[in-house]
Amino acid sequence: MNLLENRSKAYEYVSKEFTAKDSLKSARIVRQAIEISAGHKAILSYSRFAHNNYMGANKISPDSSFVIYRVIESKFPRFSKRDLDHFDLNNYKYSQIRTHEYRIL
Repeated sequence: MNLLENRSKAYEYVSKEFTAKDSLKSARIVRQAIEISAGHKAILSYSRFAHNNYMGANKISPDSSFVIYRVIESKFPRFSKRDLDHFDLNNYKYSQIRTHEYRIL
């Protein structure tokens, strides 16, 4: 949740402060906001832990590995809108974060 909250706050800031022609700068700000979040650091820490356990168990010793992760958030209809079909995926709203490659040692 921390990761998604940081991203939404960064999008709010960027939409207020920058115009469409500053898209590279705004994308960099959003990426930095994601990278400093505690959720991002926790995901990379767990990836490092899983990497070390897998490589140790299989007696493989690469120099490093790369991690790309994706976080998908789905918002479903609330109970107050119970007349909507909860099994119809068109009533859901999806958003996702797909990261760049991060090298873990």
